[in-house]
Amino acid sequence: MFNFIRQVQIACDFAVRCIARLKGVEPPSHANDEKSFDDLKSRIAKAQAYIQSATKAEIDAARASL
Repeated sequence: MFNFIRQVQIACDFAVRCIARLKGVEPPSHANDEKSFDDLKSRIAKAQAYIQSATKAEIDAARASL
């Protein structure tokens, strides 16, 4: 089992990459340099913001181009 910090990083990366693929774009990258709970909270907040930024139109447009 990975340590807690790595588990949070992986969970955030997975969620962001899923949305990026649904949108048909390259996923953003992160440095994986979190050291504290505040750093992790910030990473989670960035992931949530990216996920919530996806619109139905973006996902539908990417699906239509397949």
